Amino acid sequence: MGFYRRKNNIIIPFEYKLIRNFHEGLAVVKVEGKLAFINIKNEIVIKPKFKYYYSSGFYEGLSLVRSDEGKFGYIDKQGNIIIETIYDYATKFNNGFSVVGLDNLYGLINREGVVVLPIKHTSLIDYENTNYKFTE
Repeated sequence: MGFYRRKNNIIIPFEYKLIRNFHEGLAVVKVEGKLAFINIKNEIVIKPKFKYYYSSGFYEGLSLVRSDEGKFGYIDKQGNIIIETIYDYATKFNNGFSVVGLDNLYGLINREGVVVLPIKHTSLIDYENTNYKFTE
């Protein structure tokens, strides 16, 4: 797969088995069976490390990743792990928060990884992008 954007005449050669749209300046590509991030110059800026990144890439400066053990965490645009891969479930960040889960219980974390709503709820849903609906 490759990428062409008429507006800016950006061309990414047909060399990837997978490529996603650019988001926050980076796109997910598949390299040697793992996923990496490229910039609009087709330079790999985050080397292949994880088998999974959130398909749209970065939100609020962080991208969701999954370890080989199946746990979720977050990296920054330099590829540094910002929030360790410890969660069974996680969503992209929205308005500074992410829903995370452990053992089928859910809570909220902020962009620093601090739990702001305890991970003890049986259901937690992002509701209208500014509020969260939860049950105990």
